[in-house]
Amino acid sequence: MAQIKISEIKNELKSIIKAELDTVYPLRDIQVYRTPQLNIPIFPAVNLETADFMQSRHALGGIKKVRLRINVFIWTKIYDPEQSEDELIDMMETVLGVLEKTENRKRTGLWQDLVTEVTEERIEFGIVEDPENFLQGVKIPIYLEIHLQTN
Repeated sequence: MAQIKISEIKNELKSIIKAELDTVYPLRDIQVYRTPQLNIPIFPAVNLETADFMQSRHALGGIKKVRLRINVFIWTKIYDPEQSEDELIDMMETVLGVLEKTENRKRTGLWQDLVTEVTEERIEFGIVEDPENFLQGVKIPIYLEIHLQTN
């Protein structure tokens, strides 16, 4: 039976997003992490957070369906709010563009039938203040539904 590993899915998303950010922003080293925001040392940055995971099996045809939600966070550390928002919107459009590209949806055998739902009304902007950082961020929930043949 095929095994689905969330770490593989997140690594694939990480590499897709990182490659696009390196292309669009060649003079900047924007990192993509699989860790929570608190562990990010340098900004701007992107991090991926697993939010929900559901798995079901269908006896007919040996199909296994996995539903996964990964939140993609984009962070900037710019004290000017307008400049920070402009950078967030630019990076958000880049990330949304790469997630919506069909050729990226089926990059590996693991992603045999991948559906990604990204709708703008679900995207959230916010501010995080802690003693060391004043961060502005965007949260993009990515919904993945993966169908795997298990026999």
